[in-house]
Amino acid sequence: MKKLRLFLFTLLVVPIALYAQPSLFEYGEQVIKKEKLENFEELEITNGALVTVQYAQEAAISIIGYQDCIDGVSAKVTSNRLHINSQNSEMNCAVEIVLEVPVITDITLRNGGIVDVTAVTTDTMFASIHNGGEIKAAVHEFLYGKIVDGGEINYIGNPDVQSDIVGGGTLSQTDPFKAYAQHHKTIAESL
Repeated sequence: MKKLRLFLFTLLVVPIALYAQPSLFEYGEQVIKKEKLENFEELEITNGALVTVQYAQEAAISIIGYQDCIDGVSAKVTSNRLHINSQNSEMNCAVEIVLEVPVITDITLRNGGIVDVTAVTTDTMFASIHNGGEIKAAVHEFLYGKIVDGGEINYIGNPDVQSDIVGGGTLSQTDPFKAYAQHHKTIAESL
């Protein structure tokens, strides 16, 4: 009798749970491209992307989206810096990029995009935005934020902060719970 109840429960609940979850493949055309990278501590993104950084002992990148959009993204590590360039703004399509890294201490964002690195806490962070975009970081001791021609740097923690803002932008401390909720809302909207 217990096995029958478990079987019926599985038949009813699992399909409902699967149906309720947003699926990357619900349109049948999105794919995930994942590859290992050599370790890096610096990140530079050009031409916008939605990037989430997660902790892992070895560096890797996953690019999620339609194949034509994924093909418009290049990623290469040189001199301890990962360079990501997205040509997707010209193609009017979006991708989500998930980076796995042990540490990240320097982020440069050029021409838009959102980078959430709050899952990888660091003692020191150099964050730079040129021509719009948003960086979210968790920093303990020191944060240097540079914004040129618009952008937003939000941080969790109580670091000493030094800023250089030219042509508009904001650098502000944020509530970690609000940052977490906003991050998941952004991801859900992008799918």
